[in-house]
Amino acid sequence: MIIKLRDIIRLGYFWFFRLRSGNDYKKYLIIKSSVLINYLKVHIKNSGRLLEVGVQSGEMTPFLKDISSSIVSIDIDKSHLILAKKKLPDSEVICCDILHPPFKQKVFDTVILNSVIEHIRDDDITLIEIYKLLDNNGYIYIGFPPWYNIFGGHSSIPFFSLLPLKMRNKLSKYKFVRAYPTYPRSVKDLEKKLKDLFIIVDRNSMFLPYILIRYPLYEFDFFMTFICTKKPMTEVHIRKLWIQNRDRHKSNATELREYWNKIDFHFL
Repeated sequence: MIIKLRDIIRLGYFWFFRLRSGNDYKKYLIIKSSVLINYLKVHIKNSGRLLEVGVQSGEMTPFLKDISSSIVSIDIDKSHLILAKKKLPDSEVICCDILHPPFKQKVFDTVILNSVIEHIRDDDITLIEIYKLLDNNGYIYIGFPPWYNIFGGHSSIPFFSLLPLKMRNKLSKYKFVRAYPTYPRSVKDLEKKLKDLFIIVDRNSMFLPYILIRYPLYEFDFFMTFICTKKPMTEVHIRKLWIQNRDRHKSNATELREYWNKIDFHFL
């Protein structure tokens, strides 16, 4: 890849003046989705009925049709679903929290969480709920930016996630910061939790330099991915894991809705 001078100038311009273009964000999502779908097609052989968690405005959903003809997309924010439905009128979209999914057990063959797990306060309960939704031969895909990388905190400020909590809370009030509600999510910690319930088929990292140069405020220095299958487990064991974590179970759906309500969605 050849980095042109104009790209370096653009990077500096965006970086120092905090310009965020809704059109750039859409382009970023489309490019990223095209990269991810090629990765998914290599590892997921039996896509079947697919659940997309956190559809946002639906940029990735058309790409998911390459691996599944039956897709259900969910999000906790209705404004996301409205945008997704306009873009994909034939798609099935449902407003719900993944911590309280309105589905039967073992109804999905594939569950996709693309840049979602870092926004969920209690990932333990989330993984248990997904385990119950997956068919015995199903796959789960999780992709997320690690907490300690450049844009791990989903903010326009580099390394925002590494700042002290009090400082992050204060800065989050300013519009130019635009820090999403995120929670510490390291690769090691998530991998450990995944192994309690799943068998890791592939663990990988993706570095997307083209996007990083052209859309620096929307991309991360690298993006971790996990593809897993279910471990054979009894209902008793699943129940035991759920009880161990239920005291910490607090849905952050309200917090996320309040954040997204502040965003001008026609801009995106």
